[in-house]
This record gives sequence, C-alpha cells and structure tokens, in this order.
Amino acid sequence: MQPTTDLQTQETFIYPQLPLAVYREIVAHLSQIEGLRVTTLSQQAPTFDYYESQIGGLLVEYSSDLDHCSLNLLRQILDYYKSTMNS
Repeated sequence: MQPTTDLQTQETFIYPQLPLAVYREIVAHLSQIEGLRVTTLSQQAPTFDYYESQIGGLLVEYSSDLDHCSLNLLRQILDYYKSTMNS
C-alpha cells in the first residue's frame, strides 16, 4: 500500500438513505483495493431521522498515479451500489 503522504486525490461519496451496514460493506470492498484509503464521514444532520443514513458519506483518498485497473475497480464497486440503491 502506498504511504499516506502520497494520497493526493480525494473524493466524497454521499448516499443519504444508505444503511450503516451497507456503508460498512462498501468500505470492506474498497479497502481491498491497494492504494486506496477509505474513511466514513460523520452524519452532520442537526436532528436524527430514521429514514436518513447514520453515516454522512465516504471519503476515498488515493494517489494521482493509482493504476487504471484499481481506479476502474473503484468505479465499478461504487456504480454497483449506486445502481442497487436506485432499484
């Protein structure tokens, strides 16, 4: 895995109604891609809502020289979860 000092690109992914367990599943999948660092973001809503996610989103960090295959896998995983949410 690349050192954290090389992490230059940051992307935030927010899925407002995604359950906590699914966020954790996404983190588990993305953590298997070498060169990525994935962090869950705290929910920033001022009040609790059962219909909203307990997680504010995901912060995905990676080096600008991350190989094309890994970047493609990142997109495929996120697209999969995005499509299942919209079903």
